[in-house]
Amino acid sequence: EGLRVLSFSTLHLTTIAMLQSRWSCFPFQSWMLYPTGTNRAILSVDLCGDLTIKFEIGAGRCRLVWPEDESLKVLKEKPLPAMEMLKKMKFHGLNLIPIDEDAEKISEDAREQVKARGLTAA
Repeated sequence: EGLRVLSFSTLHLTTIAMLQSRWSCFPFQSWMLYPTGTNRAILSVDLCGDLTIKFEIGAGRCRLVWPEDESLKVLKEKPLPAMEMLKKMKFHGLNLIPIDEDAEKISEDAREQVKARGLTAA
C-alpha cells in the first residue's frame, strides 16, 4: 500500500499515458487559515477525493507541509513564492489554479453530484 506502482500485462507495445483532468481537485471542499506567529500561518485546503493540502505561509513565501509524500519532498525543502509553488504542485499532479474554461466543467460536475444525491439546487 502507498507504493504508487501500476502493474499490468499487455500483448501490444505502444505509447501509454495516464491522464488526470485539470479540475480533479475542484471544487475545494473547505479551507482554514491557522495563525502560527507574527506574519505566519498554516493554510489547510480540503480537496475533492479526501485529500488535504497544508501550506506554511508568510513573508511572501510558502512551503508545503502536508501531505507526507516522498514525491512532494522537493516542495517541502524550502519556501517558494506562492505562484511558483502552485506551478510546481501542478507539475506533480495537484492543480490548485483553475482557468476560466474549468469553471463550466466544475459547475457541470457539481450539478450532477447534486442530482445524483436527489437534492435540488436553491
